[in-house]
Amino acid sequence: MYKDVPLLMYHDIGNNDSPWCVSPEQFEQQLRWLKEQGYTTIPLDQLKEGLERNKDSIQENGDGIKEKVVVLTFDDGRKGIYTYAYPLLRQYGFTATLFIVPHWIAGKDIPAQEAYSQFLSWEEVQEMAAAGFCIGSHSLTHRNMTTLSEPVLQE
Repeated sequence: MYKDVPLLMYHDIGNNDSPWCVSPEQFEQQLRWLKEQGYTTIPLDQLKEGLERNKDSIQENGDGIKEKVVVLTFDDGRKGIYTYAYPLLRQYGFTATLFIVPHWIAGKDIPAQEAYSQFLSWEEVQEMAAAGFCIGSHSLTHRNMTTLSEPVLQE
């Protein structure tokens, strides 16, 4: 059932000294475990659609057995996603949903506390999108949206 689909959220894959970062080795162990347990990935928008339609099943293989699926997401659009996660995800036959901050991709308005690692380039985002990764917005600037005026929210 769609309501039983696990969603794993990451921020960065790399060797940065940050609580938001998972090492490439740990990330590969997690992917290997998912693969060994028979999981496949679906994009977050497919999960959303299934929940909205109140579907009972994800998909079935030719034998009528429901597949085990998981959603993998990455917030902020950090470079480690491309450098480390992307090759590993392809190796294991997985995809993910990326939530990027366009200003940070463009190198603008990056707060000091977020500068612990680099961000993706637009070319890398396009490459991953062409490979089947779902791309979403994590807001334009990563500001607290509950404090913004209506015109700024519209922007």
